[in-house]
Amino acid sequence: MDNKKERILEKKKAETEFELAINDFERRGFKIEACTFSLARVATPAVNIIAGIIGFIFGLTLTMPALSAYNPLSGEIRFVLPNIIFSVIIFFAVIVPLHELIHAIGFIMRGKKWKENISFGVSIKKMVASCHCSSPMSGIDYFIGVILPFAVLGVGLFVAGIIFGSKILLLVSIVSAVTSAGDLMIVYLLFKKRPSLILDHPTEIGFVAIYE
Repeated sequence: MDNKKERILEKKKAETEFELAINDFERRGFKIEACTFSLARVATPAVNIIAGIIGFIFGLTLTMPALSAYNPLSGEIRFVLPNIIFSVIIFFAVIVPLHELIHAIGFIMRGKKWKENISFGVSIKKMVASCHCSSPMSGIDYFIGVILPFAVLGVGLFVAGIIFGSKILLLVSIVSAVTSAGDLMIVYLLFKKRPSLILDHPTEIGFVAIYE
């Protein structure tokens, strides 16, 4: 079986397990509410302005390393010939996988099991990577799993960049913070809904809120 067919089967299995869990909670009398979002649903004027600002920062942080050379001895960034390919490779090969791995670590810290509950996905078409936890969890468990990459790669590296005076760490922290935009919107929904339990959605951005 090739990797593509295997990924399709794993996706279908995750969707089936998700639907079975939802049906089980409904049979037990729990109230279910989908808390997912898409670009079309959140494209309000305020969000468009925020997205524009984020896009500007994202473009700036990607092009600065691409158009510059870093001197580790002096800590200075000097603009030279473009090296965009290198920056893109670093971004997709290091930051994105590390971001998803930290999600998994956050869920494991809250008692979830690596092989049984954690799965990863990549959509080349949508340019999206994901980490999914199939086990129902409390709000605090879900919050830690979702926010941890932003806390470590965004806030943590930013503080480290300030302390050590590293422009590279500052750039990486800003890029990491931008890639956490979806996570921050999930956290907003989580605090707004305050459900009894959470089911992470296997294919969409967000979760299903479960109320007693």
